[in-house]
Formats: sequence, structure tokens, C-alpha cells
Amino acid sequence: MVLIGLNAPGCDINLSTVLTDITGINAGGSATVSVPIPANNALAGFLLSAQSVCLTLTNGANLLTSNGVEGALGL
Repeated sequence: MVLIGLNAPGCDINLSTVLTDITGINAGGSATVSVPIPANNALAGFLLSAQSVCLTLTNGANLLTSNGVEGALGL
């Protein structure tokens, strides 16, 4: 994150494009969100990527990031 002007050591942005955001409520250290995906053959092979960002007091940017994950849709 230092490259974009935020001092957050150990936090890396793993995704290059943000198409949308989803907010989940923290409940005991974790959050769960659902992504509705229509049953459409045209979406077969589409890549879905995700990474989370949370607020913290452990660095100058007050942000922490998760690892990025990616999955391919299939029917």
C-alpha cells in the first residue's frame, strides 16, 4: 500500500481492479457475505476474485488486508 501513498507495512493490494464492494458485519473476528450468481451458461469459466480490507490501529494507514482469492465459475 506504500505505492499508493498509504503507510501500511505488510499490507499488499493483490487485485488490480475493483468492480464492486460488499460489506460484512464482523461477528467474533469473522464476517460472511453472499454473492448471488445467476445460473447462466454464459458465465462458465468467469473468474471471481476477492480480497478484504479492515480497519485497525496497528499501522499509519489504519488498514489491514487479507490474501487475495480467486475461483472460476463452472456449471
